Amino acid sequence: MESKVGIKETKEALSGILELSLALTELLKDGAQVTDLSGLFLKFQTDANFKAKLQAAVDKASSVPAEMKDLDMKEGIEIATDVLLFVPKFVDAFSKKA
Repeated sequence: MESKVGIKETKEALSGILELSLALTELLKDGAQVTDLSGLFLKFQTDANFKAKLQAAVDKASSVPAEMKDLDMKEGIEIATDVLLFVPKFVDAFSKKA
C-alpha cells in the first residue's frame, strides 16, 4: 500500500533537530557558558544552511503527526538512514578539543 501523506515534513523536522543538537553539542561540550547562547545565535545569523534547516523544521511541523500516522516500513527505514548519517558528525563533534 502506497503512502498518501509522505514524510517530507518529518524529514525536515528531524534534520533541523539533528542540526540544532549538533550545534549544541559543539558549543556545550566544554560546559555550559553564557557565551554558548550568543554562539548559537551567531551561528543562526551567519550560517545560511543552518538557518534554512531550522526554518524548514519549524515551518510545517504541524504536518508531522499525520505523516507519522501514515508511516510505512520503507519510510521508516529512510528516516532511520537519515539519522544514522548524523552519527559520524556527532562523533567528530565529541572528538574535537574544546
